[in-house]
Amino acid sequence: MPNSSSALSSWKQRSTGSLLETKIHRLAVELRAEMQVGFARMDQQFAQFEATLTKRMFVFWIGQAATTVGLVFGVVKLLG
Repeated sequence: MPNSSSALSSWKQRSTGSLLETKIHRLAVELRAEMQVGFARMDQQFAQFEATLTKRMFVFWIGQAATTVGLVFGVVKLLG
């Protein structure tokens, strides 16, 4: 009888291990799917942020260029 109980115990361990591996695999697949959705959303937000930042930088550069041109004309007018 010890052989049959050890065989049953061994089968239960393999069955439990197999169920655990299946559950871990399913959870890993779900996690990957959630991460892909989250990363796609982050990529979209970064793209939107980049567009906004680029617009603001152009406004800043235009303002700096206008200020520089105004100062140059002012200095030339004072000296000339």
